[in-house]
Amino acid sequence: MITSVLRVYVPGPFWEPLDYLMPTTWTESPCVGARVTVPLRNREIVGIVANITHESHTPAHKLKWALSILDQEPLFDEIYLEFLKWLSEYYHAPLGEVLHMALPVFLRKGKLLPEKNIQAVSSDEEKNEKPLTLTPDQELAVRQILSSQDIFQTFLLHGVTGSGKTEVYLQVIENIVRQGKQALVLVPEIGLTPQTLSRFSKRFGSQVIALHSELSEKKRLLAWLAARDGRAKVIVGTRSAILAPFKELGVIVIDEEHDLSFKQQDGIRYSARDAAVVRASQMNIPIVLGSATPSFETWVNAEKGKYQRIDLAQRVGGASLPSWRLIDLRKKYVEAGLSNELLTAIAENLAAKQQVLLFLNRRGYAPAWICHQCGWSPDCPHCDIKLTYHAHPPKLVCHICAKTQKVQYACKECGSKMAPLGVGTQRLEEALQQHFPDIPIIRIDRDSTARKNSFEKILAQVHEGHPQILLGTQMIAKGHHFPQVTMVGVLNPDGGLYSADFRAPEHLAQLMLQVAGRAGREQQPGKVYIQTYWPEHALWQDIAKPDGYALFVNDMLKQRMLAQLPPYRFIALLQAEAKEAKAAETFLKEMLLKAKNIGISDVSMLGPVAALQAKRAGYYRSQILLVSENRASLQRLLKVWIPQVSSDPLSRKFRWHLDVDPVEVL
Repeated sequence: MITSVLRVYVPGPFWEPLDYLMPTTWTESPCVGARVTVPLRNREIVGIVANITHESHTPAHKLKWALSILDQEPLFDEIYLEFLKWLSEYYHAPLGEVLHMALPVFLRKGKLLPEKNIQAVSSDEEKNEKPLTLTPDQELAVRQILSSQDIFQTFLLHGVTGSGKTEVYLQVIENIVRQGKQALVLVPEIGLTPQTLSRFSKRFGSQVIALHSELSEKKRLLAWLAARDGRAKVIVGTRSAILAPFKELGVIVIDEEHDLSFKQQDGIRYSARDAAVVRASQMNIPIVLGSATPSFETWVNAEKGKYQRIDLAQRVGGASLPSWRLIDLRKKYVEAGLSNELLTAIAENLAAKQQVLLFLNRRGYAPAWICHQCGWSPDCPHCDIKLTYHAHPPKLVCHICAKTQKVQYACKECGSKMAPLGVGTQRLEEALQQHFPDIPIIRIDRDSTARKNSFEKILAQVHEGHPQILLGTQMIAKGHHFPQVTMVGVLNPDGGLYSADFRAPEHLAQLMLQVAGRAGREQQPGKVYIQTYWPEHALWQDIAKPDGYALFVNDMLKQRMLAQLPPYRFIALLQAEAKEAKAAETFLKEMLLKAKNIGISDVSMLGPVAALQAKRAGYYRSQILLVSENRASLQRLLKVWIPQVSSDPLSRKFRWHLDVDPVEVL
């Protein structure tokens, strides 16, 4: 009989808590849910107490002593822990890993909580904005959502761009906060956090905090504590904010719910949107999923009545939806990606003292650096991709692993002169400066916004309202309100039409409608120009119509049903990486045998095959796709299979991960 044993969740591939002896010198036992430090191999790590017992499956002489108690009270209460256990079970990650991920880095490092919690709310930044007058549709939306207070209900707020979804969020949250409860607002990207935070701060003052990964360790800890203790009433954050604790959460809002950024793409690959729905269910509160272009999964859930759909079909203030025009590029001269028709439209718009937004989802100067004699161009030695040419300063960059190389001006194969091929945002900026020398060109991409606060400064310049051309990538497509933009031009969007990823058309349509939604949001009507080599394609024909997204979704859902793809099937992806080309595939073949021996017949297993991006950052990638009509069957298989994979000695020789409900099959 052992006197006292701590069962401790630690980060790592451990599917059960590890046992440690509790030192007899400790004057009191740690709380369940509190942090302790324990030895693991040759390291000292931070773990979470699962429980205290007097028995262990480990022989007494092999048990190590716990080292220290870090917390006098639990960091994880029962409801919070229930949510994190669900996350662990659904995404098949060890609970110790999930608990570790949920903590701020400050606490993961074993640092003590501050004795006095410093206020971590917005520095505004006093509240000075009164609620706006709602349209009848907005008023109905607010009433419907508030009718489900203290009841779990998922709402799809399907509002066209510029329909005032944010004001609906604000007035719902105002009612929730008035009752002393908290609200969580998730936005897809950090770039949207400052403007959303500003909008909410003007309404709620110092009750608002930001919670995202770019905060310093100390600021993130203070924000986490403010949410946990209830001092922060409105928490605005990105994906990871769903993992924070809350004292009394009253509503969750997911803005742009369709956005891919809500899915974690490394580590534990959780969906913040799906996790938020589960958390709202556990806490018995409403959740609002807002989007002009809902994901297919959300759309189908609304059609089935699982979600309650609320429509905002009109823009506020009498603004009309933009008109669309497809520019057929076939047999036409195009200079640096710009057709004569598009250049004419830009000139007319600028002459009318308006702003123009041009969208090109390709940063850098040119997608390739190529010999025009023999066709040779340099590849990234670490990835299955061509290097992108950047002109300022000249360099070749891999947009997968970010490795750079010096520019080679002579062809490696034939010695001829190398030159750029294709158009990136840098080259487009250069061409526009030549055509419109007196007009400011504002480029917004990852390169131009790399410095701290640069994005905010650029947006402030845009909002001055002078005639100018905004040029950018996906960063300008979502959520931004540019009152003076009355024209949007889209260059080179055709790549998503024929991608091997079955979700690519869905993502392309959503992106096009989102970027188009930046035009004509005030009194001036908006115009959208799409340059394409396939103007007859069904996607362009659908989304250019007034009810285009619904037409597109219905067409695509018929194809998904016939092909037995999500949202009518449930999928998971097991991917492995290795330095040698066939090694990952060989490993997955061994793991596939384990899966088949489990004997769950209604799960199809496809592969192993090379990933669509077969080589990334020096590793060859192979994958197995699992498909089932029944989510429960897929989960039963994974529950048995993944611990088997994890415990197999062969798995330690490879990098591998599981992705449940992947949003990209790359």
